[in-house]
Amino acid sequence: MSRDFITAIIDMQKVASTDPIRFFITGVCLDSQKGMLRMRSTNGHAMAERLIPMPDGLDIPNTFIVDPESLKLAMPLYRAAKKLALQCSFKDGRIVISCPALKQSATLTAIDGTYPDTDQVKPQDAQMTHKIGLNADLLASLCDALRVESRDQMATIELDTSNPLSVIRVTVSGNVGMIMPMRINK
Repeated sequence: MSRDFITAIIDMQKVASTDPIRFFITGVCLDSQKGMLRMRSTNGHAMAERLIPMPDGLDIPNTFIVDPESLKLAMPLYRAAKKLALQCSFKDGRIVISCPALKQSATLTAIDGTYPDTDQVKPQDAQMTHKIGLNADLLASLCDALRVESRDQMATIELDTSNPLSVIRVTVSGNVGMIMPMRINK
């Protein structure tokens, strides 16, 4: 369970801001919601939110924004432990990750700041008129195939919102690709 928790933080960090001026959104925000651990990450343009079971031993009393520098320092332990058991605990305002088999630990520290209220920008299900299925790896591969220059080139994604089975058109650098939609069962 603790390995899943750390893996989730690593994945969520990919969406966090890298802008030091907006330091309070450079880390993954952790808090408790409905007995689960809620993880939020944003760079101001994209936002990810994930709910996972609360790891054993991790009782976060308030919002905790993981300092990305402390996450980098924890990565050698995460890699070294590979398939070994990891444990998490919350002590003195920090998250301690330990591997008893290796007799090593790492500490995740918090960023002192207030995380934005991301609930304000999430659309409610009633506002969403259509749902489409989209393979994220396929979208990334298509964008890579169409891209002429760097990975940070903007991709335009278009679809006919009046038709839930509309082809998804992706344009990067003037090159056009398409993804066929997949039905989502409710």
